[in-house]
Amino acid sequence: LLAGGGEVLLTGPHPVDDPESAEAAALLRGFGLTAENREGGVVFRFVAAPAAVPAPPNSSNLLPLWVCLAIRAQGDAPGVPNDGSAACVALEEFREHLHLDKSAGPAVPWVCPDGFWGMAYALAAFIRSGLRLVNPNLVADTAPAFWSVFNRLPTPPNPALPPAKEKENDAPPVRRRVVAD
Repeated sequence: LLAGGGEVLLTGPHPVDDPESAEAAALLRGFGLTAENREGGVVFRFVAAPAAVPAPPNSSNLLPLWVCLAIRAQGDAPGVPNDGSAACVALEEFREHLHLDKSAGPAVPWVCPDGFWGMAYALAAFIRSGLRLVNPNLVADTAPAFWSVFNRLPTPPNPALPPAKEKENDAPPVRRRVVAD
């Protein structure tokens, strides 16, 4: 969805009674996504880009997702008032390491503070290639199947890149949007 719209089906139960789940659903709606409960899972679909970026979430676990959606919507992650909290520090480091304007050269390897920020950094690789993550194990600790699923996602077209050259062997392509240092 971050790469270019479409829809995705997440299988499994959807925790409707969880306040953080309700806040996550509201966050997705604020960024132009719809969620439809179906038997066996939830379908998320991109409908329309928002006119403005919604306010940051209350949950620090959702702040990384908010940042990725804000980047998708407007090309940059808006700042939030820095209250010195770990979440604000992580947000500023995240923005700094992405180098969205690409003026600072290649991305510097980042030590993410937790698995949620690591997953957001991985998602940001759809927007800014060549990201390097020092501690991908935090992501695996938070969501054990994340890297397995993530590395199987299709690569969105990027008109700025030259066409890929044909490989001479029959080895399957290795997809690494985020490199572990």
